[in-house]
Amino acid sequence: SLNVINSDAASFSVSSKGTAKVGETVTVTITGSGLYATFNVSCQGPGQIISSATDVDNGSTTIKVRATGIGTVTVTASGVASNYDHPADY
Repeated sequence: SLNVINSDAASFSVSSKGTAKVGETVTVTITGSGLYATFNVSCQGPGQIISSATDVDNGSTTIKVRATGIGTVTVTASGVASNYDHPADY
């Protein structure tokens, strides 16, 4: 299974297919409106990040993860977001 946890940024939404077979690639989409954010991305468990954009600029970005074994894969994207209307960091 793939854990998708949205935390510390109420203006973001995160979506992904919940399960994958070994060898399949899953796309995690992070969407933010009215803000700019830069992310650091990591993966724990039997999975491998095969591509990721590390910023969102008033739109969305994707992280592609390949399931390399059986078990739970957790993808973490953390970083700093700035609101266009109020440039202070969230």
